[in-house]
Amino acid sequence: MNIVSVIEEIHQGGFGIIHKVELDNGLIAARKTFKLALANKISQEDTIKLKRRFSREVKIQERLPSDLFIPILHSSLDEDEPWFIMPLADSSYVEEIQRAKLASTMPVGLADILNSLEHLHTLGYVHRDLKPGNVLFHDGRWKLADLGLITSDEALTSSFQTSEGFAAGSRDYMAPEQVTNFSGVTHHADIYSFGAILHDIFNGQPRVPFKKLTSSGSIGWIIEKCTDEKINRRFNDVKTLRDVLLSQLSKENLSIKINKDTAEWIKKIKDVDNWGFEDLDSLVMYLEVSSDSHGIIFMEMTSDFIEKTASIDRGLWKQLVLIYFDWVYNKSFPFDYCDVVVGHLYKAFAITTDLEIKARAALTAAELGRSHNRWYVMQRVIRMCSPEISENLANRLNIEIHVDGNQAKENLRICAIRINLSVNSYHPEIIKAIQAM
Repeated sequence: MNIVSVIEEIHQGGFGIIHKVELDNGLIAARKTFKLALANKISQEDTIKLKRRFSREVKIQERLPSDLFIPILHSSLDEDEPWFIMPLADSSYVEEIQRAKLASTMPVGLADILNSLEHLHTLGYVHRDLKPGNVLFHDGRWKLADLGLITSDEALTSSFQTSEGFAAGSRDYMAPEQVTNFSGVTHHADIYSFGAILHDIFNGQPRVPFKKLTSSGSIGWIIEKCTDEKINRRFNDVKTLRDVLLSQLSKENLSIKINKDTAEWIKKIKDVDNWGFEDLDSLVMYLEVSSDSHGIIFMEMTSDFIEKTASIDRGLWKQLVLIYFDWVYNKSFPFDYCDVVVGHLYKAFAITTDLEIKARAALTAAELGRSHNRWYVMQRVIRMCSPEISENLANRLNIEIHVDGNQAKENLRICAIRINLSVNSYHPEIIKAIQAM
C-alpha cells in the first residue's frame, strides 16, 4: 500500500499531523504522521519516548475491532517520523451535533460511542481524550479514534503542552482528576468526558473546565452524575450509564398516559434493593393483567434490576423475564435503545442455568437483531449461540428453532451474515437446525 500523492493537510495537533492522501489502489485515506508541535522545546530523550508511545498506540489500535474503532490500514513505525494510514471518515461528531441542532433533532450515535468506550474499558484501557472531534463516522457507524493518550505516562505527557493547551487531554472535556493525576485516572475519567459531550448536546453553553455540568430537562441529572467532581458519585460503569441514558431518551418519545398504579410501580422499581417475595409477586401479577403498561414499566428496568430480582425467587423471576421476552419480541424500538434491550436479554441469559430462559433470550435477541439491523445486538446473538455453549443448551435451541420455524432460522442466519460472519459461527446443533428443511 503506497501513497501516490498528498492532497491536503486536515489537522495538526500536539503529537502529529494528519493529511488527506491518495493511495495506489485509488482510495482516498488519512495519514497521521508523528510530528511534535513544540519539537524545539522537547529533549531528544523525551522525543524518543514519545515516538515509542506513538508506535505503541498504533499497535493497540490495530488490534481493536474495526466496527468500534477507526481501523489502521497500514503503518510504518520504524522511520524518523513514523506514520499510519486510516480510512478517511465521512464526518466527526462535532458536525453531527451541529446538524442535529440545526434540525432540532437528537444526534445519532450515542450508543455507538458508549459501545466503543465499554469495549475499551473491558480491556483495562482509558481513552483520556474522548471528545466529539475524536468520534468519527465510518462504514455506517460512529467509532472512536485518536488513542494518543491511552498510555499512562504522566511524566512524559506533562513535559509539554499541546496547541490546544494541555498535553493530558482537551480541557473542555477532561475530568478534573486527569489534570493532577494523569496516570492514575480510571474509566470514570471517560465517563466525565462523555457527560461533557452530553452537555454539548443538551446545553451547549460555554462552561468552566473541570467542573460539574448540567442542563435543563430530564437529562440534566444524568449529565450531573457523569461529571460529578467526586469520582465515586459518577456512574460506576458504561453499562449502567447506557441503561439509564438510552432508557430516558426512549421514554421521552412515548405518548403513553400513565395511570396511578403504573406510576407507583415506576417509583417502586427504583427501590429494588428493599424488595422481597411479595413485591416481585405483585409486579408479575400486575404485568399479567396490565399489558398496556408493559412499555413504560419495562423501560424502567435495568440489568441490575434483573439481577437483583433473580435472587428473590427464581420461579417468579422466570415469569417476569418471559413476559419481558414476549414484549421485546413483538416490539419496535428506537435504534439505540436496542443496545439496552439486548443487554437485559444477555444479563438474563448469563445469570441462570434455566435452559428455557437461555434459549428464549437467544432467540428473542435474534429477532431483535434481524428486525432492527443492529450490529451490537447481532454480536450478542453470536455469543449466546456460539460453539462454547453447553451441549444441553445447544440441543434445546435446536428444538426451539424447529418449533419456531423458518422465522427463527432466518433471524439467526441474518444475524451472522450482516456482521460479516457465517452460520458456521454457531454451535453445530444450531447450524443443523438452521440448515434443516
